[in-house]
Amino acid sequence: MEHDDSTQGDFESTLKTHARQLVDSLEHGDFGEAVQLINDINKVRDRGLYHEVGKLTRELHNAIVNFQLDPRVPHATEVSQITDATERLNYVVTMTEKAANRTMDLVEQSSPLVNGIGAEAQSLSADWGRFMRREMGADGFRDLAKRIELFLASSERDSVQVSAQLNDILLAQDYQDLTGQVIKRVTQLVTE
Repeated sequence: MEHDDSTQGDFESTLKTHARQLVDSLEHGDFGEAVQLINDINKVRDRGLYHEVGKLTRELHNAIVNFQLDPRVPHATEVSQITDATERLNYVVTMTEKAANRTMDLVEQSSPLVNGIGAEAQSLSADWGRFMRREMGADGFRDLAKRIELFLASSERDSVQVSAQLNDILLAQDYQDLTGQVIKRVTQLVTE
């Protein structure tokens, strides 16, 4: 605790000294010195912050190392069950996270397919309009017919893939909903 007080005192002392110097520097237009003073204040503050984080880390480490479950303690069995339940909940949370990641992956895989179908349909629609207005020659129509044939084949293939991915998304969502209900129920039981 003594070191904490000295660290706090160092910061306050440095802040007071540098604050006066900072005002003088700004009044005299010496912005380089002002910036240096601000950096010095930040360094002192950071040292104190690092010291506190180190202290908390050491205390947490000591608490974890010193934590032991004595089987003779009356509630040791309950604590053991809580630990087992915690491990199971961690498993459920991990599986939920995997399902959520899988959902996002499937959406990311489906988006380019859907966007590609939409872009090509728009392009074909514009060219079809040109054909219907008789603004396209025979060679242009042959190219359009080939593009339509390719579009139909790729649309069929891509729609099957998107459909399968949507089904997988639904299954992952059902799993997420189920695990959410489990977590909610366990939380209710623990808080009762």
